Amino acid sequence: MAVILVRHPETVDPRVIAGQRDVAVAPHALAAIDSRAASLPPVQHIVSSDLSRCRILAEALAAQRGMACTYDPRWREQSFGVWDGKRWDEVDGREYLEQWTTATPPGGESIDEVQRRVAAALADVAPDGGDHTLVVTHAGPIRCALAIARGLSIEDAFAVPIPFGSWRSL
Repeated sequence: MAVILVRHPETVDPRVIAGQRDVAVAPHALAAIDSRAASLPPVQHIVSSDLSRCRILAEALAAQRGMACTYDPRWREQSFGVWDGKRWDEVDGREYLEQWTTATPPGGESIDEVQRRVAAALADVAPDGGDHTLVVTHAGPIRCALAIARGLSIEDAFAVPIPFGSWRSL
């Protein structure tokens, strides 16, 4: 499989549970978009989460390379439901965090649901082992894709650090 997964640039307040809300990219990350895009490997296709923090990098990359990009909401971050847009210190997430592999945030989606939609999206970008496709997405979907492609447990995949702007190859 030749899929490159890139995490979006840093957001204005990384302590916020952004989930599936559109949140702004930090000014210093915006200033580095062109250099980040130029540092990524050559690809034949660009796919992005439809959330603006991903689109901004995907569109810069597409413009630099004279390519189009497509948007797929299946590459969105996990929905944390009523917690989206709040900070962890503003919610009582202890019970969820203790059982995050099987629990569902209030009004949100479980990690199993995220993994299923990422598996479907991954199958679409790499149906036969894939050509070189770059996906701009979020830390949760990247870790789910790592679990799927590398046969990792979800706990092991979520132990992999995925800094803002970093990428992993499948």
